[in-house]
Amino acid sequence: FAVGTESAEIFCLSVTKDKDLPGVGCLAGTFSGPIREGDQAKVSTFLKENPRLLYLDLNSTGGDVYAAMQIGRMARANNLLTFVRRDDDICFSACFFIWFAGILRYGDPGIHRPYNPVGLAGNSLDQAQSYYARVHRLTREYIDEIDLYGELPSTFIATMFSTPPEKVRFLSTVQGVSSSITGKF
Repeated sequence: FAVGTESAEIFCLSVTKDKDLPGVGCLAGTFSGPIREGDQAKVSTFLKENPRLLYLDLNSTGGDVYAAMQIGRMARANNLLTFVRRDDDICFSACFFIWFAGILRYGDPGIHRPYNPVGLAGNSLDQAQSYYARVHRLTREYIDEIDLYGELPSTFIATMFSTPPEKVRFLSTVQGVSSSITGKF
């Protein structure tokens, strides 16, 4: 998922025009497209320009796991709500890390084992194992950091890493996931 060189866009979904709330700016933003290294800077700038942003609508096939984790941390630090709000929007792969960081979430993201963006074909078995061990460790650390209420079962990461990169498993189908995680509010 999310191969290519294009990068995500982030833009305002709604801007308040309320004369009693000057300078509020964007209340809802959209993050759309593949997640690439460097998107963290775009999101950081967007958040600084829109300090009262309430929620982030996501539409991404995934991409760079490390960038997604950094963006997720920004979403959590800014107390954003995260959505996959329309029937035709998706949030797969690395997008899950952004979605999960929302203080409240809506939608049903798809998960799978991260793929090696450099491509396993050119790597030795030791390099591939080292890459996956690092991604597994960082995923565990991220989930432990973000999952303050124990919404994901202890088996979640094993489920994620057992789903091949070319397939998607929707979070709602993962046994033991708290129903509150994808709840509507």
